Amino acid sequence: EDISEFSTYVFQLMSLLVELNGTLNPYYAETLPVLVNPALWEKFGNIPPLSRLLQAIIQKNVNIIIETDQMKPILGVFQRLVALPSNDQYGFYIVQSMLQHIDFEYI
Repeated sequence: EDISEFSTYVFQLMSLLVELNGTLNPYYAETLPVLVNPALWEKFGNIPPLSRLLQAIIQKNVNIIIETDQMKPILGVFQRLVALPSNDQYGFYIVQSMLQHIDFEYI
């Protein structure tokens, strides 16, 4: 059975859980390499919830991005999103979150 059509809903729920929790569960640090996998971003339905999830993770604990060395993959996601006018706002939302929450020495 193909359950890939449910991935969009999973990402929406994950982003909601991150946003509503006071602290970021370490589990999300382990999922970061999967979340920035380019294959996930190919399906248009995944883009809004994935970008919301990345924003929530960045807002809760931006140090996870630095500690897990995910800055370049996230910037790769940004580059991919702004390449298409239909997705560029999601890329800018992610970068805006990074600029608001990360120390400039890491940029």
